[in-house]
Amino acid sequence: LLHLSPVVARAYASLCLISAANKRHVEATWFREQALSSCKALHEVGLLAYTLTAAAVHEAGQGMWGPAVENLTQAVRMSEELGDNFQREESLSQMAHLEFYRGHFGTSRTLYEQASGSAAERGDTKMVNRCQA
Repeated sequence: LLHLSPVVARAYASLCLISAANKRHVEATWFREQALSSCKALHEVGLLAYTLTAAAVHEAGQGMWGPAVENLTQAVRMSEELGDNFQREESLSQMAHLEFYRGHFGTSRTLYEQASGSAAERGDTKMVNRCQA
């Protein structure tokens, strides 16, 4: 990968989200793959958790529930191992959102409560409000 760095890998993940939001799915898929392969090549576990969450958002938007759940589950696990509570909450809230749209309302609520409770302990009112929206 040309010009491989954590900044470039994060940019690929962000461009995946931007492309997906603009319904440019071919580009979003390309950016997703570049981001994932960059993180793995760099051995950036924290960045990989962010990238897996971004990939899952794109996949969920395409109705690819299985890969989205798998990526979010991995992101939560990695974040827990790293002690990165913000990324864990981000991944949990995205999973809650996904479960809501899948019609799993009880699971969605539980996930939002987990993310919100953790954020409240850290004093992160922005994340708490997001989970209660």
